[in-house]
Amino acid sequence: MPQVCAKRGPGLAVDLGLTKEPAPVFLDIAKYPTREYRGSIRDANNAVLNQPVIDNVLDDRHWRGKGFPGAVQFVPYVGREPLRPGVKLERDIQTSTMPLENSKPFNVTAMGASKDKVMVSRSPTVQEHVAHSGAVSSMRAWREMAMQSERLENGHMWRRDEVAHSNFRQQRLTEQAKLLPGL
Repeated sequence: MPQVCAKRGPGLAVDLGLTKEPAPVFLDIAKYPTREYRGSIRDANNAVLNQPVIDNVLDDRHWRGKGFPGAVQFVPYVGREPLRPGVKLERDIQTSTMPLENSKPFNVTAMGASKDKVMVSRSPTVQEHVAHSGAVSSMRAWREMAMQSERLENGHMWRRDEVAHSNFRQQRLTEQAKLLPGL
C-alpha cells in the first residue's frame, strides 16, 4: 500500500515540531513598557504583589479577655483507656466536648418501641463496669484467637516460625487424642 505524504515545495508548510525546526521569534523590546511604568500602574498583578501578608499566628493573647462564653470545652480526650496508635487514634481523640448539647436528653420521639431502652446520662455502676470489662476482655480474647488462627493458617500472608507451628499442631493433635480415645 503506498504511503501518502505532503509534497514539499513553495507554498506548502510542513509542521515538523519545535524540537526539529524551532519557530523564529522576534521580540521587539522597545515596544514593552519600562520597569518603572510597569510597577506604578494599578492592575491585578500589582495588587497581588502589594497585598499584605496575613499573620495566622495562634497566640494566647488573641483569646484572652474576649468574653468567651464557655459553651465549648477544648478537651481532646477524657477516658481511662490509653490512646491506640494508627487509624484508631483519630477515633479516640474525637470526643464530643459540647457540654450544653451533651447535657440534654436524647430525642427519642422517632425511635418507636426502643425509646424506653435509652438510659439517661449518669455514671455507670460497679456492676456495669464489671460487666463491661468482662465483655471487652472476651471480645479481645476472641479477636486475638482469630488473628492467631489467621496467622497460622495463612503462611503466605504472615511470616511464621515453622518449627513452632509444627509443635503447636502436634500438641493440638495429642490433646485431641487424649480427649477422644479410640478414633
